Amino acid sequence: MKPISTIRAAGTRKASLLFFVFLFLGLSGLWAQVSTVNNGAWETASTWSNGRVPNNRIRQTIIINHRITYSSNPPISVENNGFLKVETIAGTGVRAALINDSNLNIEAGGRVEGIGATINIGPGVLNINGALGDPPSLKLTNSLMIKDGNVVNNADISLTNACFTLSSGNFNN
Repeated sequence: MKPISTIRAAGTRKASLLFFVFLFLGLSGLWAQVSTVNNGAWETASTWSNGRVPNNRIRQTIIINHRITYSSNPPISVENNGFLKVETIAGTGVRAALINDSNLNIEAGGRVEGIGATINIGPGVLNINGALGDPPSLKLTNSLMIKDGNVVNNADISLTNACFTLSSGNFNN
């Protein structure tokens, strides 16, 4: 029979190992990245690199390199540490676009970036609730944003060779 101290030590090692395994698996979700693999609806699993529809509450990196339509309700909400990037890849012949028929909420610590892309939001509200500073909550480079409905901006917006068109509604800054 093993002494009690030996049994406790072995149990402690197993518990520690399990703790680190669960910690690693839990944290790996924070750095998860999902991207589009073809044009289609956000709500279609075959649109995404991992074969699963991303949650509308974005807490990871989502990269859109195709024409994607989001027509669900509730709205897309880019939360703390969430990053939504809409980027055209040169040479593919596809202009990346996000056509969002709902609201888009950019929460504090969340970021949305368009590079050579089109982002169309509305009808509904674009809520930008991030903090002032670098990086900006909304950054558009060589991109077009078309907004049908109100914009409530409480953060930084960066436009570089980009156009922000408000087709209807108010821009509250």
